Amino acid sequence: MRILFVCTDNIGRSVTAEYCLKDYLAKHNIDGVDVASAGTHADSDMTGFSMAHFPKLMKLGIDASGHKRRQLSQELVDCADKIVVFDNSHQGWIRQKFGLNVPLYNEIYINESTEIRVSGPELKGTSDDRMIQLVDYIYSSTPTFWENLKLLSK
Repeated sequence: MRILFVCTDNIGRSVTAEYCLKDYLAKHNIDGVDVASAGTHADSDMTGFSMAHFPKLMKLGIDASGHKRRQLSQELVDCADKIVVFDNSHQGWIRQKFGLNVPLYNEIYINESTEIRVSGPELKGTSDDRMIQLVDYIYSSTPTFWENLKLLSK
């Protein structure tokens, strides 16, 4: 199975999900699953973007320091068995560009069409706080996400 997580910049949500799932699979000796990530706008300016999730992941024993941002392409889409996104804008972008309907992370995790966002005027806390909360959310949800994804893939 090939799983591709997609967010906007391929530096926050998709990277966190990629490395949390890789960690989970490794710790549970689950083979035969390739996990990757990409972004709809992976060439964006990262000035001012919080990177607090990388030290938080490291505290959990997950080293994502070697991550390199990748732009979502037809080749990546063609190689993926399951593409998972984090907000409605990602769904719309992929539908428009590639003609695919892809699920939100929370649709798989909790069967809800709710977004996972880390920026926006409606969100509280600092950007560092939100990135740390993102790691906590994805890390703790990974076991259930994986079990639900396996069920959906049968």
